[in-house]
Amino acid sequence: MQVTVVQALLLGIFAFLINTGAFPLGWISMNITSKPLIHAFIIGLIIGNVTDSLLIGSVIAAAYIGQMSIGGVSTLPTITTSLWFALPLSLATTGDIEAKAAACLTICLAFSPVETLFKELSNLAKMVFMHYNDHLVQQGKIKLGVWFPYTCHCTTFVLD
Repeated sequence: MQVTVVQALLLGIFAFLINTGAFPLGWISMNITSKPLIHAFIIGLIIGNVTDSLLIGSVIAAAYIGQMSIGGVSTLPTITTSLWFALPLSLATTGDIEAKAAACLTICLAFSPVETLFKELSNLAKMVFMHYNDHLVQQGKIKLGVWFPYTCHCTTFVLD
């Protein structure tokens, strides 16, 4: 099984929409769709292999079922972005479902520090735009300040 260019583009667009909260209801839908099983279902729909995708997603969801955020610090590394390339990659390989699930979880956890680094860089870039937006508002250039949310989404798309 190969992933086509159209499928790769759809995976990128949906990963961006889900990870930025651009879906309807904003933060509420982002909180609901941030679960690994929901990611696996959407990836399975795009790839065309929902059954195997959900089986692998259930293994990853089982690993993350006890995840808690205590004081804003997660007890497990974040895999929201790395799952979007690890799951299609593991679905494209041959072998039994257990090997695919183990490979997917290994890839996700291996790239988790890189994902965290890019999320922090994205947050730093957003802070630069936010301070510039504050400067524009203080000068009375409110129409220019309207572009701030778009620049934040652009940095999220590039860095995440």
